[in-house]
Amino acid sequence: QVLPLRAIAIDNRTLPTFTADSTSRKSFFEQLPDFLEGMIQKGVLQPQLPRRINDANVEGTSIIASLVHGTTSSRISGKGIGARVEQSVVPRALFLLEEASGGSVANSERNEWLSEFLSPINHGLESAVRNDTDVEAGFGAQDSWKYFGDLVEAIEDKLSNAAGNTKHSSRPKHPCSITLFTTDTTFFAESDSASHAQGLENFWKRISPAFQSSTIAAVSIVIVGTKCDDIGDPTQVSSDDFRRSIQCINEIRRHINELSQSMNSSSEWVFDEWNGKPLVNLQLEYIEGTNISFQTLQQKYVQGSFYETYPNAHGRLSFDLPETIDGIMCSISLDLQYSTLTHSIDSNETLSLVKDMKRISALPSSNVEVIQSIPLSSVDSAMIYGVPMTARAGIDDDLSRYNEMKMLVRQMWKYLSSNDIGLVLRMRFEGANGHDDARSYSREEYFLLVCEQAVEKPCVPNNDSRYDRSEALGLTVATKHKSSCHGMLFRYASKGQMLRFVNEDEMDEDENSAEELQYQDYLERSIEMLATTGFNPLLL
Repeated sequence: QVLPLRAIAIDNRTLPTFTADSTSRKSFFEQLPDFLEGMIQKGVLQPQLPRRINDANVEGTSIIASLVHGTTSSRISGKGIGARVEQSVVPRALFLLEEASGGSVANSERNEWLSEFLSPINHGLESAVRNDTDVEAGFGAQDSWKYFGDLVEAIEDKLSNAAGNTKHSSRPKHPCSITLFTTDTTFFAESDSASHAQGLENFWKRISPAFQSSTIAAVSIVIVGTKCDDIGDPTQVSSDDFRRSIQCINEIRRHINELSQSMNSSSEWVFDEWNGKPLVNLQLEYIEGTNISFQTLQQKYVQGSFYETYPNAHGRLSFDLPETIDGIMCSISLDLQYSTLTHSIDSNETLSLVKDMKRISALPSSNVEVIQSIPLSSVDSAMIYGVPMTARAGIDDDLSRYNEMKMLVRQMWKYLSSNDIGLVLRMRFEGANGHDDARSYSREEYFLLVCEQAVEKPCVPNNDSRYDRSEALGLTVATKHKSSCHGMLFRYASKGQMLRFVNEDEMDEDENSAEELQYQDYLERSIEMLATTGFNPLLL
């Protein structure tokens, strides 16, 4: 089971203007399908539906919610004579890819299913309060918080109904974390702080019982910037508008903190003493409506789910450096974690990675030996395999020892970087055979420890539209004077793992023939057409 269980809520209201509708479609609705697809591929969102509604696995299926046009009916008189049907905007919540072949659907069917949930709504909205301002009906500050509450309650109802239909328990085993997406044009259609504060308090009252019953663990509201022109570049938003938006966000965050603190004591709107039960966890975020922003958010959720699902995915490696000629020996302690995750979180391959990390962490320092240093130019790339691990100074409860270890490890990275070398480690794994506990085994594996070589940050003018504003990731090249604070640990093949030997494919033909030189000239002119710079997949 991938944790935490996640639900996605989409505030698909769009101001009834051409500009608002166009910018929302370009930088919000177009980005969400790829974001959701990426979350599904990594297992953060679970589309697999149970075959029967009373299947216990229904709790593991993710829920998506958005707003839709519906109908409501009311009695004209108190005697129940006559009825009036009105169109209104109501929330809907379904299991991800519900009614679509149990979650096993083609890409076209999946996109069609998602597009229905991402359809913009700009009419049929009602105002929560009477406004004398020029704010469009249904887009006031209190309207936004009212519709947020509708979406969260729809997800809560879906969770409660799913738990009630299971055979085993009427309460979910794991609370759900909800991410609610809205746009800046919708959320800041009215930027009055007092109205937002009132709407927030009403929203807080509505979602508090779900936290008290442990149905919901967290609600994160993500405000997506949609200030883009027709070609997708950010428009020049006035500094006053931007300042008002940031000020409004900060004031809402302060009010959230005040509400959280007030829950420690009873008040007129808190339902009862919380008796140690989880408090309301509400967060407010702002991201730009660009591909890199959604990719960064996806990376954050994947990382959080990975480490919550596998708390022991972090590792520790300890070893002794070789003794100096005057008899001095130092011990190194490194904290390890995987730098990439190529499989879904709930896959057997990921589970195998976690078990490998646990094996490395269980090794005593006596089973880890530094056998030699190696020039990086001599490293055979064909011998490197597996998922690399990031290494940094091991955290220690003793602050003085931790600071000492940080200085020692930092100097090690600096020395390795300045001399362009790495360290070859030999690890000896010992244990009992799984089939015959009486037979023990001993196996040696090799690893390559190097200083992390960060990608160079491109230096371009701020007004260059070819580069995204979010690309400034603070990455610099490790040099002799400024080394990286991290290292990388790679697996290095042993003799029993090799399938081919070096130089076995060498040819004896004349490499200086006229035909060879012709191809050489072609390749030089062809590759010179490519940009030569650091490669960052986030910018693609």
